Amino acid sequence: MSHDTAKNQAETAGMFAEDLTVQSMRDAPARADDGYFGPESVTWKVIAHPAALQIGGGMAVLLQVLDPGEMRHLSRTTIAMEGGEASAARFRRTGAYLITVNFGDKAHADAAAAHVDRLHERSVYTDPETGEVIRAKNPEWMRWTHNTFVWGALTAALAYGLELTEAEQDEFVREQHRAADLLHVPGPLPETRRELDAVIAEKGDLNAALIVPAADIALALRSPGEGGPLQRWVARNVQYGMLALMPQWALRLYGIDGLNDRRIRAGKRWMGLFMKLAERNRSMDRLNEDSLAEATVHPYQRVRTARGR
Repeated sequence: MSHDTAKNQAETAGMFAEDLTVQSMRDAPARADDGYFGPESVTWKVIAHPAALQIGGGMAVLLQVLDPGEMRHLSRTTIAMEGGEASAARFRRTGAYLITVNFGDKAHADAAAAHVDRLHERSVYTDPETGEVIRAKNPEWMRWTHNTFVWGALTAALAYGLELTEAEQDEFVREQHRAADLLHVPGPLPETRRELDAVIAEKGDLNAALIVPAADIALALRSPGEGGPLQRWVARNVQYGMLALMPQWALRLYGIDGLNDRRIRAGKRWMGLFMKLAERNRSMDRLNEDSLAEATVHPYQRVRTARGR
């Protein structure tokens, strides 16, 4: 992986869903149904929170690449075939997929999942020396990818303003089994927040490692990004606000556990302020409406549906 590509990925991880265009439901076509979750779900509360994708999604990416097998396969297939712009587009598509699955109607969620599943089916690498065929649809990798997203979204939303009871947190973890089912992620999956935390913590004691392609991303994390002084300052604080929530074992692997604690604390405070301002300008109902509109106006995959209402 080139350093430019890694830099692009790291910057995109910091603003995972930045490019999702907020629409108005007044401009959105009618929806067939409320999808697999709905207005009474904890999922809508969590995923609509501005930190869930923007911060939690980035955290998930940084954890996923610390699975050496998963990262090695990604570097041999997807990353090896794309430049920086294609990589950024892939991350944006991932954000669109997550919005569609969690807020889209069932037909669009199904179509999005089917498309991603086909991409995973085609992601196959044959080792030229051993002849071993390695497939992206590795059960362990699939579970790790799912668990890191659920953990990242929930952890970030809670850290930056969302209030949920312990029972609601557990319910969110269980609700996300529906999203896992759409991609045929095999069990077992965590049933509670405590179990989810244990899965993330345990990874550091099992097979987590920083291989060269992931190390390129770590190097890129040290860059404040492009743009003027204000943009670089915002980018740094987004990164610090994200890193403040990462497991210590992950920070050690990235070689950034020695970052100045004052900067990390300041970044977390600034991110808290950014999120409070975002919430102040948009109520939870408005946040849900914006996410619904995005999933309806710009679904990951367009399908023809019978309009139920």
